Amino acid sequence: MINQIVSCGCSFLYGIGCYEQNHTLGKLMAKKLNAEHIDLSLCGGSNDRIIRKIIDWAIENKNQLKNTFFLIGITDISRYESWDELLQRYAQGDAREADVPNNMSDLHRIAEDQLLTKVQRMYYKYLHSNKSDLDRTLRNIILLTSFFEKHGSKYIIFNSMGDLKKMSKGHRFFNEVFNNKNYYSDEAWYESLFPKGRGMISAEDKRMEELNMGINYKEDWGHPSEKSHKLWFEKLYKYGEEIGLWNTK
Repeated sequence: MINQIVSCGCSFLYGIGCYEQNHTLGKLMAKKLNAEHIDLSLCGGSNDRIIRKIIDWAIENKNQLKNTFFLIGITDISRYESWDELLQRYAQGDAREADVPNNMSDLHRIAEDQLLTKVQRMYYKYLHSNKSDLDRTLRNIILLTSFFEKHGSKYIIFNSMGDLKKMSKGHRFFNEVFNNKNYYSDEAWYESLFPKGRGMISAEDKRMEELNMGINYKEDWGHPSEKSHKLWFEKLYKYGEEIGLWNTK
């Protein structure tokens, strides 16, 4: 029996495009399953953070793992996290935001933000590697799913941002990751919202896609709206039925 749902991802799972948090994917799933919802998501969060937060929660709640359903939204693989020694907390980095202050530090720490911005720029210029990003992401997914299997936890992993399956074709970890029935990898949430590519959408396409797919353009430039959360929930719930995930036996 599923008593609680623990979700973790980036701004997509957090529900930044929803007007009310009760309409997010995680909340809809919890309502359907009559379970408590615990969301560990963070806007701009990396896959490193997602896996760290899930493992940390699981270790602290070992007696609840068999009655917990985990909902994991894999995000942009170029994101990373590092330890902020000054603030004594983990900080998130994003290649697309390396030229602006972000949530790596408090906003009032302008000098530190500027320094961290320089560090990010140097990282993405001299140290960053797409191959390393992909290797790390796939390896961590294997470790996470092995942890779930060991403890008898129910889960679904899906791609919030980026078609990881397409990116991983030919990779030595491909079969290990994508032959897992609990990984819904037929499509990615972000790409399903922008089938023509984000930079190629006309004003009319935007209007129609907002109506049909549920993209919240007006509020935050393209995060899933409440309608999109409902559509994605229906897809994942149906997929869960197909693989026998909701069986209580």
